Amino acid sequence: MKKMNENNRLYQITGYMLIALVFITTSLLLISCSEREKGYVINGAISGAEDLSGMMYLRQQEFGGTPIDSALLVNGKFTFKGKVEDPDQYIIYNPNLPNRISIFIENTKYKITAPSYNLNDAVIEGGKSQTLISLAEKKSKEVIEKLNLNSIMADFSNSQAPKEVKDSILAIFNLANATMKSYYDSLLKENRDTWFYLHYTKLSAQGENLDTLKKRYAQLKSNERFINSNHLKEIEDVLNKRESLQPGKIANNFTLKDMSGTNVSFYDVTAESDFTILIFWTEWSLESISFAREIKEIADLTKSKQIKIVGVILSGAEQSESMNDMRIETIKKEGLNFLNLNDIRENPVASLYNISLIPRAFLIDKKNVIILNNLTVNDLKLFVENKQ
Repeated sequence: MKKMNENNRLYQITGYMLIALVFITTSLLLISCSEREKGYVINGAISGAEDLSGMMYLRQQEFGGTPIDSALLVNGKFTFKGKVEDPDQYIIYNPNLPNRISIFIENTKYKITAPSYNLNDAVIEGGKSQTLISLAEKKSKEVIEKLNLNSIMADFSNSQAPKEVKDSILAIFNLANATMKSYYDSLLKENRDTWFYLHYTKLSAQGENLDTLKKRYAQLKSNERFINSNHLKEIEDVLNKRESLQPGKIANNFTLKDMSGTNVSFYDVTAESDFTILIFWTEWSLESISFAREIKEIADLTKSKQIKIVGVILSGAEQSESMNDMRIETIKKEGLNFLNLNDIRENPVASLYNISLIPRAFLIDKKNVIILNNLTVNDLKLFVENKQ
């Protein structure tokens, strides 16, 4: 089972580690009137850039692109002043200096010191949420270094690595995952009245245990500080979408083009078989190709061919002829000759099924009832055995 679930586990550990290392957020609504009035002040100093003049720029991290503010860099020092309606993760940078400073801005005071050779190494003082984020980043880096995760990640990604090697690496991933989850849980337990709690809950809403997410959402909703937060509404939206895809719920219908360009309705397909496996995969992911191949091999073992497979190939761009040819070649080479449909950027099918990681599979019956919403190879084996 370890081998069958290794891709899901890899994404699981990656989720917790990257939350600490990347911590990408969107805006949070700030309620306190006193905080609104005083705004924020960021005083920064770049060591090694005392003779550098120019500008420092401030922009939102998630949306990127155009700076929303700028400050003079004089003798290595700069100051930003302003007021945020929605506390958010921001980036401070200078085009002539390597990397950038990531900072979560609330309406309070901050002090930044950063070396000119690497702005990523900035030390930030001030802001409750920023302090907690910094603690999580520090803990994550300690775990990565202690368990040598950067090195073994490359070994795990090697398709030629023996099963025994991958199993041992998975055990290390699981240890790192458990360590970070325990650390986050302790931070959240002690800081339920902070924007960090709301921020993390939104950031982890897709992958968190559903019951845990419900409890955290209820905790946030009961706090007047967050009652008007747009992010609270976003958490509610994710929660509702995840609940709508639980076993026993009706699967969503959709229409996509197959590899020949013919429109196909999903409900038309499910009506033809006792059960349908809906797989979201992509041709550039070896893990998703391997997963789809294993699923097909097991489904083919059913004596009456009562299980049909529908693949949705995810793409980040409009379909092109060369891309379609590449997909057809992959399908033939890997023996994935089940019904494959193309999902392009303009089509919301991946969103409809709340797909944030691939591969992902659903088992659906003839009446379009979801049987399993995160189907693994082992799940399918057990299901087929019980149906024989």
